[in-house]
Amino acid sequence: MRLKAALGFLVGAAVLCSPVWAHGPFGAFGSGPTLWDGTLHLVTSPLSVAATLGLVLAVLGLEEPWTVVVALLAGAAAALGAAMLAQLPGFMAPFAIVVLGLCAVAGWKPSALVSAALALVAGLAAGVAADLEGPRIQDLIGIALTVMIVVLALLSALDDLGRLRRLVPIMPMARRVLGSWIAAMGLLLGALAVLGIRS
Repeated sequence: MRLKAALGFLVGAAVLCSPVWAHGPFGAFGSGPTLWDGTLHLVTSPLSVAATLGLVLAVLGLEEPWTVVVALLAGAAAALGAAMLAQLPGFMAPFAIVVLGLCAVAGWKPSALVSAALALVAGLAAGVAADLEGPRIQDLIGIALTVMIVVLALLSALDDLGRLRRLVPIMPMARRVLGSWIAAMGLLLGALAVLGIRS
């Protein structure tokens, strides 16, 4: 039942946050800003998606009460990162993603405090990578809610999938493979950001 609810969250988020809506009546709901403006910036940024997925893989196996705490911290940090875009260096997000990817590759189960720290790092990285200039309060709320829902849904879904007998031997390998891709993406984009700063 939890798996169905989590997958329902993910499907709903994918449909409602599709970039197609940005140019339709839903994305342009009325003349004022909507929560979906911030959400669209988040889900269309590869680094923001990588930071969110990297957090989920890094804290996989965390006990259930702490998953809610991690999701809340990540969402709040994402809104803070988007609000402080001008004050944070551009290479911060890629290198944070490298750390998250390496944590996933290691395959270790972090403590609650380490998971909370990773949630803050991942949230800041996701918010900065969303690249919102002059974000409004609606944008920040949309970013925070999106990160919270996606983190909770993915952690719940992967926890349920990890209990299936056929997937027990596959899940650790898949976690390491995805973590290595995330770390490689962070390294590549981090190097490009540093080179851009020097030139």
